[in-house]
Amino acid sequence: MPSTQDFRNELDEIFTQATNLGLCSVGIRSRDLHNKLNGNNEFTNCCNAMHSRKVKPKDEIIDSPRKGQGRNLIIQYELPR
Repeated sequence: MPSTQDFRNELDEIFTQATNLGLCSVGIRSRDLHNKLNGNNEFTNCCNAMHSRKVKPKDEIIDSPRKGQGRNLIIQYELPR
């Protein structure tokens, strides 16, 4: 099972790629991030990583499961990081 740090590293790579493309923000769905690392059906580490990277004023939760963790968490992140 991928660790929270594994998911953070993948998020950082996504941010770098999106910044290199000239984007000013990037939206990430936990299901998509989770699938990139071939995680099992446990979303805790993935969602914890996503929440830990939500640090900029314009970072915004677009959609969230009732408990804040799950396959449909979507966060829009401001770029550059």
